[in-house]
Amino acid sequence: MAINRFEQILDFYDRDIEEIMQKIDPIFVAKILANSTEEIQNKIFKNISEEAVKLIKKDLKHMETYAPSAEYINELKDDIVRIINRLFPNHDKYDAGKDEWA
Repeated sequence: MAINRFEQILDFYDRDIEEIMQKIDPIFVAKILANSTEEIQNKIFKNISEEAVKLIKKDLKHMETYAPSAEYINELKDDIVRIINRLFPNHDKYDAGKDEWA
């Protein structure tokens, strides 16, 4: 079953998020995280290198003065959903931390 919203990334196992994040430019990750919940930010940060976290947090700091439009962020999220669905076309995994199937 394919995902249809970026926020469903929370349902993935950590090792899968590591793989997903390797395919995405950190600048795009920063732009998306600027408009994401703390839960999503923490899930991403714990699954990327410390160096990548530092770069993304630096970009987030710069974005405090320049916020990308909601339309642009939604386009980026849609792009990431497409990447996720290419990597995991039959995502039917259950994350033990969740109460329901992904």
